[in-house]
Amino acid sequence: MNRTALAVLFVLTASTALGDTERSRFDQSFPADGVRSIVIDNIYGPMTITTGAASIRVAAEIKAIGGRRSSASGVLAEWPLVIERKGSALEVLVDAPMRCSDRGWRCSHDSDDRDRGRAEYAFTIEVPDGITVEARTIEGDVDLRGTVDEFILRNVNGGVFFEGDARGGSASTVNGPVAGRFRTTPTVDSKYSSVNDEIDLYFPPALDALFAISTLNGEILTDFDWQATSVAEMERTRREGTKWVVRNAGRTGVRIGSGATRIEIDTLNGDIMIRKGN
Repeated sequence: MNRTALAVLFVLTASTALGDTERSRFDQSFPADGVRSIVIDNIYGPMTITTGAASIRVAAEIKAIGGRRSSASGVLAEWPLVIERKGSALEVLVDAPMRCSDRGWRCSHDSDDRDRGRAEYAFTIEVPDGITVEARTIEGDVDLRGTVDEFILRNVNGGVFFEGDARGGSASTVNGPVAGRFRTTPTVDSKYSSVNDEIDLYFPPALDALFAISTLNGEILTDFDWQATSVAEMERTRREGTKWVVRNAGRTGVRIGSGATRIEIDTLNGDIMIRKGN
């Protein structure tokens, strides 16, 4: 990549060759003064992010796998971890030969993992309360827990999970579930989506939200008292114990409370649950 980095940090410790595989670890803390957001841009590997820390700690278990044209040690050199402070944002980026100039994850046509190998970063990240968290990967779960301002969580092959306090956010994946448990009522518009799995969200009992919901092969379930809106006409509605079950082939509008906050939920192949938390 053609980029001037404020900091390029790549620390290898206790590196052990296992055939054509090498493992290493990165672990470093950074001052949080003036940091209002953190962006973690991974390619292969899971991420666990927690809040409540006084500083920002970035730790990663790194596994480099060699390919037909690259050794594991060569992969480590070609997939560095780049950490940059940009104004009030701290960016944590797994660089790679196939990255685009705009930091998209695949531009090079010569990017077959079997040829070039790959590096997998399993991140554990600690941040202060109240900042915005953006995290994305294409393989491995994304798990955020704690108190944040807003969140943006992106995945392709893996689940997306949130538990804690937030004004709102967005979470999406292709092959995996989306699950969230809010301790406080969201106050900004939010969006959640999965293509091939369920979406399961818990909200406080005093929820005030207008939901615009779509599922092609699934049902919509909620234990909140709700009212239909004009987003789409209900096709079938039934009550199962304490839960309402709504099934339709288009977009369903569900108003809970005053409907002050708009929340969009979409999936193709999976149920959508809007649950009442404690």
